[in-house]
Amino acid sequence: MRRQWPQSLISWTSVLTGRLRDPIVGRDVLFGVGLGITWRLIGAIGDLILLGPRTQPGFGQPDLLLGVRSTLGSWLLHMPNSIRGALLIFFLLFLLRVLLRNQWLAAVVTALFFTLLNALSSDHPVINGVESMLIYVIIAITLVRLGFLALAAGLFVGGVLYSVPVTFDPSAWYFGSSLFMVGSVLVLAAWAFRTSIGGQRLWKQDPFEKR
Repeated sequence: MRRQWPQSLISWTSVLTGRLRDPIVGRDVLFGVGLGITWRLIGAIGDLILLGPRTQPGFGQPDLLLGVRSTLGSWLLHMPNSIRGALLIFFLLFLLRVLLRNQWLAAVVTALFFTLLNALSSDHPVINGVESMLIYVIIAITLVRLGFLALAAGLFVGGVLYSVPVTFDPSAWYFGSSLFMVGSVLVLAAWAFRTSIGGQRLWKQDPFEKR
């Protein structure tokens, strides 16, 4: 992979070598946050079409009901899970890229492969198939254009947001878990944005400075 597709591993290599303040790392993580939110919104729209408005919270992971330690443990598990999922998709896309000798054709085949898997194993193949197609097309484009780290960050954020229903009602019994999960995504986005600009100012001149 380093020999035939090195650009997809640049930011990931920076992470592995401890260069976390590399602007490229911040850029890819920031894109990953946006992608994870987008995937979660697509999934939420699909759930709304299939199930209608929910009257009760639907937890993706029941471990979040067991307290602070369990919630933190669930959050930490998303890290290796997202890396493993990204490696699986990345390996398949790379293999198809070598066989088909065209990265965009390989991206299309990868998206179709995972879409068919999800659609054939679903009770609602049409709706879930469309939802999966949208998600995996974005995933394939992310890998081709941005690389491995952006995909891993996107899978992490998508998994975190899927784990708990979002609520802004402080009286809700699951408000603490929701606040922690959403807050962690916001903190990650803030860090990624700060890192991506590399310490530069957003505006070259202070708008309140007198000329």
